Amino acid sequence: MVGALIVSFNPNIATLKLNVKSIARQVDNLVIVDNGSKNIAEINKIVTNNVDLIKLESNKGIAFALNRGMEYLEKEGFLWVLTLDQDSIVPDNLIKSLTEQKEFYKSDTAILSAKFVDDNQIDHIDNSTDTVIDSLTITAGSLTNISAWRTAGGFDEWLFIDTVDHDFNYRLLGLGYKVFKINSVEFRHSLGEAVNRPTLKKLLLIKKNAQAADHSTFRQYYIYRNGVVLAKRYAKNPQYKILKLIATLRVLLLFKNPLSKMKAAFHGLKDGFKYSEKEDHFFQVYKNKL
Repeated sequence: MVGALIVSFNPNIATLKLNVKSIARQVDNLVIVDNGSKNIAEINKIVTNNVDLIKLESNKGIAFALNRGMEYLEKEGFLWVLTLDQDSIVPDNLIKSLTEQKEFYKSDTAILSAKFVDDNQIDHIDNSTDTVIDSLTITAGSLTNISAWRTAGGFDEWLFIDTVDHDFNYRLLGLGYKVFKINSVEFRHSLGEAVNRPTLKKLLLIKKNAQAADHSTFRQYYIYRNGVVLAKRYAKNPQYKILKLIATLRVLLLFKNPLSKMKAAFHGLKDGFKYSEKEDHFFQVYKNKL
């Protein structure tokens, strides 16, 4: 059985309705896990037929919400779960297309991920139709094996948001599972508000076609903190990865409120430098499985 999981946080209701409509008809059960949205009353009106709602009292982060949704569907007997963001719109044949892949029937397959198309990033559309093995996928559009999710320890709730999906991918790969990106199966998804300021890019020595999506000040903290954490956890040369991350700070100058975002990013880097994987119980549990 295949279920679906959407995490919501103050969503655009019209877009969420389209999201729910596009996936609910393809699965046996869809659960929305809401992270303390202000418009929860409107979200509640979407709950009908095979759509359930788990209401969290406050924003617990994407990882916490994903785990609660996976636990719910696991108890209902589901073996696979398609995870989606609140603004993802999938085609009518997405589940059928993913479950028809030969990789779906392999015991070591953890994730079958559809390729997302972001209308805000038209300069970076990937025209590949090949199936990519061992790629790092985003949460949205990922058909995930619940058994593999359980074995890997679930999503790391301390990470809260940003890189939660890549951290999960790394642990799956470390345990011998495979992550597949099925480029022949597409859905619509937005990474964020695209920024294109060619003159400033040139001054900052940023490549003309470099992808840049603006995110909130709140998220910049987690992008940089978790970037350092993942480098420490998984990189063969963490110092090099961290230096590359630091070099991306100049990209923040392209965004709205750049100074506040730069301050949040520095705070994130500082906390990332303090992180010790040896003192991280969650990560040590995973390492003991290797």
